Amino acid sequence: MAPVALRTWRNTILCADNSGEVQGRDWIGPWDLFTLDHYHADDGSVRTALKTWNAKNVSAKWDGGLSIASECGDWQKFTILEVEDGEVSGEMKAPRAGGAGGAREVKVALKTAFGTYVSYRMSGRFEQAPTLGPWEVFTMLVDPVQTFKG
Repeated sequence: MAPVALRTWRNTILCADNSGEVQGRDWIGPWDLFTLDHYHADDGSVRTALKTWNAKNVSAKWDGGLSIASECGDWQKFTILEVEDGEVSGEMKAPRAGGAGGAREVKVALKTAFGTYVSYRMSGRFEQAPTLGPWEVFTMLVDPVQTFKG
């Protein structure tokens, strides 16, 4: 599976910080790449964990925030929904790699186990929102080029 990065509506990249925080960055480095681990439920749905560079998982918290967790339970699994023209078009199955032309871009929303959506707020924080709007739509970059110049 090719790694993915998630770009917000403000062109900020979702980052799994080593401190256990979910933050935004202006570049793509190794800590901004995720592996998608898919889990198939008995009802046919697919929940996906966003595995970080250091083998941890992005986690929705009960208080509406996000963090990085070692475990991979319900709070660390998301339903990834493809979004077209601001509307959900269905669950995303397995993304295809971008190939020689660069990263493949797919508009997605991340629905949490709480029924909320991962959101990038005007404050520059990643939180959960009760409904799907423009702040909850991300561009998933499949097999992106790293742009960190550290």
